[in-house]
Amino acid sequence: MAETRKPAAKKAATRKESPVSETPESPAVDVDSVEQDDNGEGRRRGGRKPSPLTEHIRTWEKAKARADRARSRAAKVQDVQTELATAEQQERDAYQALQDAMSNEAPTTDTTTSVE
Repeated sequence: MAETRKPAAKKAATRKESPVSETPESPAVDVDSVEQDDNGEGRRRGGRKPSPLTEHIRTWEKAKARADRARSRAAKVQDVQTELATAEQQERDAYQALQDAMSNEAPTTDTTTSVE
């Protein structure tokens, strides 16, 4: 009986290449199979829409993360405001010390006259 299998080289020659491998710039995900749902989030075509509870959880998680970031920024602002208040107080104290030192110093009057 004769061998009915094709040699490996012949198999490779007859194999059809996929279009994805022909174009290296093509995206990994087929863009046509992804569509936008009502709130702009992508989902696979034919896939189920998330339940309302899942959507509420996702919305709450996003809002919580946004609030956490705002709290962090507010804490940084508070730190900067505290630092500014401290620096301004130190400036006022230093200026007052300068004023006190100037008023305590004996006045210097120039009693000599210069002859030109």
